[in-house]
Amino acid sequence: MSSEVARDIEGLGIRGVPVTTYRTRLGVFANTPKLLVNSFRLRRFIVKNDIRIVISAMDSIWQSVAVRAYIPANVTYIASVHDATNHPGDEHIVKTFCRRLDLGRADMILTFSESVAMLVSETSNVPVRSTILAASGSSDAVARKRPARDRYVLGFFGRIVEYKGLDLLLEALDHLRETGVDVVLEIHGDGDIGDLKTRYPSERIVWNIGWIPEASVNSTIRRMDLVVLPYREASQSGVMTVAMAEGVPVVVTPVGALPDQVNHSGAGIVATGVNSASIASAIRKVIDDGDLYESLSQAALYSARASFSWKRVVDDIDGYLMEMVDCGRL
Repeated sequence: MSSEVARDIEGLGIRGVPVTTYRTRLGVFANTPKLLVNSFRLRRFIVKNDIRIVISAMDSIWQSVAVRAYIPANVTYIASVHDATNHPGDEHIVKTFCRRLDLGRADMILTFSESVAMLVSETSNVPVRSTILAASGSSDAVARKRPARDRYVLGFFGRIVEYKGLDLLLEALDHLRETGVDVVLEIHGDGDIGDLKTRYPSERIVWNIGWIPEASVNSTIRRMDLVVLPYREASQSGVMTVAMAEGVPVVVTPVGALPDQVNHSGAGIVATGVNSASIASAIRKVIDDGDLYESLSQAALYSARASFSWKRVVDDIDGYLMEMVDCGRL
């Protein structure tokens, strides 16, 4: 098993069926014969171990195509949905078709925010329930003090695609400088930056473009003083939950479930609009108020260990399974 977290999974001591899939688009089709073999292996594992419930953490092309083959008809299948619709630029007819196959087998759909649940419910014939994206990070993280202004580090982390709004954040830096605030911005992620580096030349912008290994995610965000999510569109954010676990405050735009994550956790503030001036104003508010910064950090850590913990996810799923038992669906 070549997953970056393979050793962590093996360390749990849980029986499983490692499956080698693909690394490239060509590999999706070239390795398709393996799909038949792996479907048989998974089905045999499910039957042999008398598994009654299968929960999918995320859909994928192979999984969706084979879901009816490897999950017996008498086994309950819970499909996880992270996004109600594909993000701009992620649309593809194959992905749409495979998603329909996956959800068509589901006995229940699990989402990771109430807003996504509401949208999915509009087209679903099975129960749709929501939980949260759990915060994963350092168990020894402590609440932060406001850093010195001349060493303040803003952070952008994740895939670099148009809807993530990196250009809005770079424009926001200009607004901040105009008001006498000159911070460092670290950009970590994989994607096409186009001419952004040329359009926004600055010694105080650090470009780390490329894949960020799983083992480096938390340590990378830990170096930041404020994580900014200048998104034009979103469902919910895994980046925010990592920042939460590390006690790093966040600034987000008012899109998707980002405001819900912020308001329910107290881990950050929401900009008034999806534009560079509003983003800059929200950043400035956190930078200028030391008490606010510290309270956001404290709230982030508290929520990561309570309402946004993995225990919360487990409790939610347990509750939904009991609902299915009571309704005779399980």
